[in-house]
Amino acid sequence: GGKRWTTTDQQLLPVLVELQFFDAQHGVAIGRSSALFPSGVFSSDDGGRSWQPVPAKRVQSWLTGDFTDPNSGAVAGYLGASSVLRRRVLQPSRTVDDSLRALRKMVLTSATSGWLIGDGGLVLSTGDLGQSWQTPLGALPSQAEELFDFHAVAAMGQHCWVAGTPGSRVFL
Repeated sequence: GGKRWTTTDQQLLPVLVELQFFDAQHGVAIGRSSALFPSGVFSSDDGGRSWQPVPAKRVQSWLTGDFTDPNSGAVAGYLGASSVLRRRVLQPSRTVDDSLRALRKMVLTSATSGWLIGDGGLVLSTGDLGQSWQTPLGALPSQAEELFDFHAVAAMGQHCWVAGTPGSRVFL
């Protein structure tokens, strides 16, 4: 519970930005890709003592992700890139956003739905576990796109809250 920490002896991993465990043994980590680890996604089945790269069809670095279990979830990052993890294989997904904005934070709210936010007031939702992302029906105030980069998201049921920089507002 944080009283004692241990360093693992293993291969060097690239920069990691998110870490999620589902029980004491099974976890997923995401971050930057490298020549040795092109997917930027890693899984552990031994409590984080070792990490295996997840296979992918392209080289990509990630800023955010969320997972429903050790084998399923979604990731997103720079230049509007997103992918879905199915059976521990990373596959590209698509967004309706063509602006190449950074996708900063994701939260999956059920086995199929979730929210993804980013720069330039970007808010997207999914109904298919990240295979595709769409703009939600409700429009944000016009100043949101011009003035805000979203970095924080929380969701409960049909409600979603977003915030970021410059930090003077929470949109719901």
